[in-house]
Amino acid sequence: MKIGIFGGAFDPVHCGHTALAAGFQADISPDLLLLVPTADPPHRASPALASKEDRVEMLSYAFSDFKNVQISDLEFKRQGKSYTYDTVCALQQQFPAAGNTLYLLVGSDEFLHFHEWYKYKELLNMVSLYTMCRVGVAERELVRYGKSVLKTGRFFISKKGCVPVSSSEIRDKIHERQSFSQFLSPKVYNYIETKGLYGV
Repeated sequence: MKIGIFGGAFDPVHCGHTALAAGFQADISPDLLLLVPTADPPHRASPALASKEDRVEMLSYAFSDFKNVQISDLEFKRQGKSYTYDTVCALQQQFPAAGNTLYLLVGSDEFLHFHEWYKYKELLNMVSLYTMCRVGVAERELVRYGKSVLKTGRFFISKKGCVPVSSSEIRDKIHERQSFSQFLSPKVYNYIETKGLYGV
């Protein structure tokens, strides 16, 4: 089986997330894509602004038209910081390595800082990275980084277009009372409006 692992706070999930996932499904044709919302990301100073229940609900709306997708609550069950290495180790037990290929989906910015991740070398022995070029980041820059810094060939760089937006940008737009619906699926936008998330 080819299994994709896509982790993140998803606070909120936006069109950039779904574009990366859609590209992965088109490029790799995985048997399964696991969405893993983080409980306590190590790189984030403040806790998630939306509850885990709200983030899972938004994920289910955003990916309702995708096939072979599951949402995992694995990180919600773990105490302390949620390191990707620990999550992948747990998933390897759930999906034994024999006959399975694991892919880790990351944005290009995260890809270019992957050497700063906890136990990144060990991670690269367990997964192949999948990322997308974005505006201002050339494919050759990503390739050079993968080969010279990460010293691996276990990465796939998609040429499909990504959506240059972040969750923090969306939260900022909400705070500043600017339009933000164009960055979200209609169902997620309606959910945020109905629940009054992020100070809407």
